[in-house]
Amino acid sequence: MKIAVVVANGKATRKIISEAVNRGMEVTAFGRRDNNTEAQHYVKKDIFDLTKEDLTGEEFTVNSKGESVISYADYAIAMVDEIEKGNHIRQRISVLGK
Repeated sequence: MKIAVVVANGKATRKIISEAVNRGMEVTAFGRRDNNTEAQHYVKKDIFDLTKEDLTGEEFTVNSKGESVISYADYAIAMVDEIEKGNHIRQRISVLGK
């Protein structure tokens, strides 16, 4: 499965990327700073400059910034579990903190 992770250098998204890579998923990460993730592919680009074409070919996109109310490890496992179920194909899920 191919997934894209936007705002990839955040605390939660780094955990999501790590969990997804450990489960054998192909991850493309997007961030405005240098890569600080385990993703196989990295695009240094501001979130406001992303286009539809940047995300073409990905089966799942994760957008996360801010804090989570659960532990980052539990959040990462739950998010990747949802990806693997296949119920969210061609959908975008945004996870935003307060």
